[in-house]
Amino acid sequence: MKLKDHLSGKTNKELIQEILMFSKKIPSVQEYYSNRLGKSEDVLAKFKKAIKEEYFPSRGDGFPQASEIRKLISDFKKISNSNRDLADLLIFRVEQGVDFTNEYGDIDEQFYSSIESSFDAATKLIKKGNLYSEFQERCLKIVEETDGIGWGFHDCLADLYYETFQNSK
Repeated sequence: MKLKDHLSGKTNKELIQEILMFSKKIPSVQEYYSNRLGKSEDVLAKFKKAIKEEYFPSRGDGFPQASEIRKLISDFKKISNSNRDLADLLIFRVEQGVDFTNEYGDIDEQFYSSIESSFDAATKLIKKGNLYSEFQERCLKIVEETDGIGWGFHDCLADLYYETFQNSK
């Protein structure tokens, strides 16, 4: 039986019950509806907390797993329809990576490439949504805080920053 056929045979009350059951059993469904019902700040905060925990866990030293962070961002994309919130999450990830480097010292090229990709994706969303004024200060701070970090990391972020914000006024 196809899902559409299954659902079309249900009353409104039964459909509501089914959605409530999915929401209880599948956290991403609950997050999706929370996001749709105006609680996007709560959902965004939850994902930011999970990313921060990758870099700076409440116990022990951080050992950020790029694959886990990519999964968190991918999961967020599935439930959010806000380019602003996604840009915010991507920039937050970059900020955490920069803070991690400044705390623990130089990391490897793969680490920086992953963060550069997030910054690139964020700048594209900033351009697409004309979100320049909302994110310019945070992005500039990132660039300033990376001065002196190796592997061409600072240069890449600076290039992306100036490409995005140079003609944004």
